[in-house]
Amino acid sequence: VLAQNDAFVELWLSNKHYKQKTSVIQSKNPHWNQVFTFNYEPNEHKVHFHVLDKDLVGTDGIGYAEIDFGHLYVG
Repeated sequence: VLAQNDAFVELWLSNKHYKQKTSVIQSKNPHWNQVFTFNYEPNEHKVHFHVLDKDLVGTDGIGYAEIDFGHLYVG
């Protein structure tokens, strides 16, 4: 039997920690319905998502994704 996760998400804009979403407790399939707003900076165009599992001692990585918005036209 697989244990359920206490998952949370960290968002990074380029190399800056930007947001953290609170945990979804005891879920094997967590999801978040939340909107984040970022100010576009030409030199900061990648958004990184780190999904982590909060444990009694530390955290474990569950997943990672990156979206590159550098090709978008701003104007």
